[in-house]
Amino acid sequence: KNYFAGQADYRNFILAMMRQESGFNPLAESPKGARGVMQVIRPTWNNTVGNLVEKGAITERWDFDSAFDVARSMTVGLEYFAEVLKLNEERFPRESPEKILMLALASYNAGPQQPIILHGRIPSIQETREYVASIWNAWKGEEISIIGPSEAFAFTKKTAAPKKQLDYSNPPTSLKEL
Repeated sequence: KNYFAGQADYRNFILAMMRQESGFNPLAESPKGARGVMQVIRPTWNNTVGNLVEKGAITERWDFDSAFDVARSMTVGLEYFAEVLKLNEERFPRESPEKILMLALASYNAGPQQPIILHGRIPSIQETREYVASIWNAWKGEEISIIGPSEAFAFTKKTAAPKKQLDYSNPPTSLKEL
């Protein structure tokens, strides 16, 4: 599925994620122990680094202390996001790209095994709903809110007064691929 309208659109999406995750702070550490600009927790870090080594994308295992390195945090975070995006594509092949992308964001934030995500719905966890909406709002430059109880997936576009697109022209950090 085509989720992004070119490289710049993808770059803005990733930058919106980084802004939401860490405020671009490479030394960010959450109360739950997530680290770096992409705020990856230790078990996810270890699994994803193992996958990267297995695929030959990196030559050695990176320890969790290196999550504070911007390039490594982005590499691991983007790989993990790609994994949860693919997982949601496989689970819900008939869903729209927008819904799959939102489910992937919810999976990145709350974990892909959340029971409600397994049924194609965004959890009613307020933090997760705000996380998805905040990234979507920053990326698309339009304000959305995720509505309804956990048994319903819905979002509304407030088209009357769209938010101004955030300026990511000079982010503090980025990989050359972005």
